[in-house]
Amino acid sequence: MKVNLIKNNKNINNNINYFKKYSFLKNKDHLIYLYVKSYLASKRLGLSKNKTRGEVKGSTRKIIKQKGTGSSRKGNIRNPLFRGGGKIFGPIKRNYKIKINKKIYKLVKKILLSDKIINNKFFIIKKFYFLSHKTKYFINYFKYLNINIINKNKYLLITDKIYNKLLMSSNNINNIYINNFKQINLYKVLYSDYIIFIGENIDKYIINLIKKKK
Repeated sequence: MKVNLIKNNKNINNNINYFKKYSFLKNKDHLIYLYVKSYLASKRLGLSKNKTRGEVKGSTRKIIKQKGTGSSRKGNIRNPLFRGGGKIFGPIKRNYKIKINKKIYKLVKKILLSDKIINNKFFIIKKFYFLSHKTKYFINYFKYLNINIINKNKYLLITDKIYNKLLMSSNNINNIYINNFKQINLYKVLYSDYIIFIGENIDKYIINLIKKKK
């Protein structure tokens, strides 16, 4: 078992200048803002809704005659001005999703990973053997690798496949998040203080990801 800071990894160390290109983009903050705005908007369900006068249960009979009463004109009991009537300009079901271009999404992915790499907040565990589902084993395992999991920092573990024992042992620790590398949640990458990649070919994947132009 060996943990490598990305700075000490020979394959990636040759491309460190390439990472800096993304880490120091002038408009990177705005690109991250666009992604976060889109991500948080997509989390909104948009299910809140009030019934209008056409949807409220009630008779359509005219309450009083049109003329001769001295009061204002009144239609049926479902009038929004009456108690139990429909709502005027109430919330309706809607879709809050905000679309962003694929190029922006891929660029944000490169920016966030590059920032972690440049700031030495990035670990790679190539050979990973996890033998127990207990939380105590999880903590001691990372202590052995000189990574102190129990602190105020947030850690994102990105794995090459599903490790059931890893998932079970980390459930009780609030500052641990686990993702598969094929479905990386960029919001969690941004939210986390440290990223730990787990897998044999994970460094090659990172290099290919950063170097992809499309």
